[in-house]
Amino acid sequence: MTTPKAHKPRLTRGQRFLRLLGSIFDPRAIGHMAKIVNFYNTTHVTELRQARRGSGLHISPTASFANGRNIEIGNRVHIGAGSFVWAGPGRGRIILGDDALIAPGVMLTAANYRFNDGSPINDQAMDEADITIGRDVWLGYGAVVLAGASIGDGAIVGAGAVVRDSIPAGAIVAGNPARVIGQRTIRTGDVHVIAQGAVADRDLLRLIADEVKIDPARLDLPLDEAGIDSFDLISLRMAIEARLGVGIPDREWAGIGSVSDIARLPSLAGGAKAAAPVRAAEAVPSAQVRLAPAQVASGKAQRHYMLNMPQMALSGLGESWLFKELGDIHWAMITAFLQSPSSGIADETGDRLYATFTRILLEATPSLRGFRENDLFDISSSLERYGAGMFFGLHHVNGPQATCRARTMSTFAKYGERGENTSLIKGTPLIPNPEALPSLDTLPEFGAEYRTRRAADPGPAIFECDYEILPPHDINGVGLLYFAAYPTVFDLCFERFEGKGFLLGHSTVSKDILYFANSEPTETLVFRLHAREMEDGLLLHTASLSRKSDGKRMSEITSLKRPLV
Repeated sequence: MTTPKAHKPRLTRGQRFLRLLGSIFDPRAIGHMAKIVNFYNTTHVTELRQARRGSGLHISPTASFANGRNIEIGNRVHIGAGSFVWAGPGRGRIILGDDALIAPGVMLTAANYRFNDGSPINDQAMDEADITIGRDVWLGYGAVVLAGASIGDGAIVGAGAVVRDSIPAGAIVAGNPARVIGQRTIRTGDVHVIAQGAVADRDLLRLIADEVKIDPARLDLPLDEAGIDSFDLISLRMAIEARLGVGIPDREWAGIGSVSDIARLPSLAGGAKAAAPVRAAEAVPSAQVRLAPAQVASGKAQRHYMLNMPQMALSGLGESWLFKELGDIHWAMITAFLQSPSSGIADETGDRLYATFTRILLEATPSLRGFRENDLFDISSSLERYGAGMFFGLHHVNGPQATCRARTMSTFAKYGERGENTSLIKGTPLIPNPEALPSLDTLPEFGAEYRTRRAADPGPAIFECDYEILPPHDINGVGLLYFAAYPTVFDLCFERFEGKGFLLGHSTVSKDILYFANSEPTETLVFRLHAREMEDGLLLHTASLSRKSDGKRMSEITSLKRPLV
């Protein structure tokens, strides 16, 4: 028996017109159109509005987004048609670096269902992990990037590749799972970079400009005419080596005559005689690289780091570690200026003086969890003084996906007649060379605000609890309540008010702590929460600490945290 042949029906023009009218006036078609509009509103317009976005974006109207509050999009990013950028519903973020190119049909998901607890997959919890896409990355058509993946600057992911882990900067990858099949070559003018964990030449020029603050028109001038001193060259070399993971030979660096010569160094341009890349542990050890005392004495300091477990907490930059490190940098600049170790600082009567912080303001963008494990970052600091006893530090913490800005303010104190922590009085150190760091003419606004807030009443409390001092953690080496313990004390008390798990679900955006007094190690402290409110999607707390024995207010804080759920 012969199978009859089938043909596609051919409609006349009139039949096609009748079909068009039927679809227009069919209520089922109108209902379906409403569903399509609703789909694009809920998966594109609404979610994209919640994302943190840069400028110069090109995003297809058919691109789909989920949990936009956990999405960060850099400048000049292109996202093609039918792509999916799905952050996790809890803490799984997706971060797209500047100039990233996302082809059509790409899938990025920062959350995966579990499947092995015996219940239907739809009923099981999700595992979340951040996805980080570097600068100038190209994701080819149909590529899939799964939770926890990271793709370095300048990398290319081939069509249909599945990325589960880390992709080195500049690598070309393909397959499932994605494997390196080549290395990207970047040419711009006379600069030739083969990206082996390095950044593109424009990023090198941007790094140089940020480090030495030079006008691009002066790049070709001799170093002395361009205003570049030895301190600038030391910090610039350290920053480049840390950023690129390449050791610059002394013979090359000694031949630099202008800033533009740096871009032509063989070790940075991938030439035949290029220096071998150094391992991360050699390039930037987890312990900081400190400047020599001569550079610190000028009122500046810079340290470089690789973010490892000692500096981390809650999957980001550890707040306790950061406070301690900023305090150490602040005092390193002061002791260099006073030409004395901290144990030798005294007033004109010979009484020993102790370091006393009076205010610290920390501001992170987007938050401290924007810093990721193995990130290379640096802290650049400068120091000013007002009179003989007040010092102000300004610190910039720069990472690949996050930054921090901190201000520190300190004075000196000594024990009063009773020799107790509650009897500390102000002290003034001897200054061997005032011209090394001239005094400011007026008190900075940061100090004036401190005086105003110290005199103000924080208002009634909406919550109150006791805190028992834990000496091994809270008391420093000279028996005083440690300034870096205050953030933890406040956070523990915030969690008592908000409920267990609060600290896991929030990340610090800013903390402004004012210090007024100290206490004995055996003292019981009283925490008071004075205000709690939501501000632009961030949670704001205002609180204070007092001594229970006499009611003396010791500290006040304004804390801003970003919810991660």
